[in-house]
Amino acid sequence: MLLPGTVDDGVVALPGTVDDGIVVLCGTVEGCVVLFGMLEAGTLLLGVVFDDGCVVLPGTVVDGCVVELGTVLDG
Repeated sequence: MLLPGTVDDGVVALPGTVDDGIVVLCGTVEGCVVLFGMLEAGTLLLGVVFDDGCVVLPGTVVDGCVVELGTVLDG
């Protein structure tokens, strides 16, 4: 898990930064988004993961789409 302001592989982990077109809320690790200590490659996590996708934070951007509360995304 990265803390805001830390650096990993040349990436500064700051809230609100952008990594690969995805708004980062906590930090990044080589393109992975870290939220509340949860880590999933290329996927925004709220901490609850389903077999067919995951629940992401409201207002975040995934693949150019703004995610609404409780939205479940495939993959």
